[in-house]
Amino acid sequence: MRQRFEEYIFGLQEEIIISFERLDPNAPAFKRDSWVQAQGWKGVSGIFSAPLPGDASPAPQTVLEKAGVNVSVVHGILPPPVIKEMREDHSSIPYDTRTSLPFFSAGISLVVHPRNPHAPTVHADYYYFEITEEAAEGEETDKAVAWWFGGGSDLVPSYIYEEDARHFHT
Repeated sequence: MRQRFEEYIFGLQEEIIISFERLDPNAPAFKRDSWVQAQGWKGVSGIFSAPLPGDASPAPQTVLEKAGVNVSVVHGILPPPVIKEMREDHSSIPYDTRTSLPFFSAGISLVVHPRNPHAPTVHADYYYFEITEEAAEGEETDKAVAWWFGGGSDLVPSYIYEEDARHFHT
């Protein structure tokens, strides 16, 4: 499942970014920045920011003002107090006050600010989280003891114009 979800979110990130770039072909491309950390964590940040006006010219009108479409894949060890807290929602997680457990998490996050003040800002986070037992000696992978998908999304309205604010407060 780890590999499938990881491939899915990296592909989805690229699909979302390409769709935004096609939506506004005269806007600058998203800047992509791949990163890897010593712990084996990795990700790709995809960032768009509308260009600022030059000294003598106004800023070009773009569909988006700012946007970020980011993917990260992390893993590590959960200490017993964190495991105890997670068990409140996930009773299948084994708990021993002295034992830490490995975890894996991969997710996609996006925030999109359209230039149009009548269009809502979009925010979404979706992830896969897995807790495993320690791999037995000679085994390649850990056995999953608990896993879940999570996240959510919302639209945040923008009321820049005074008449819009009056309309929504009556």
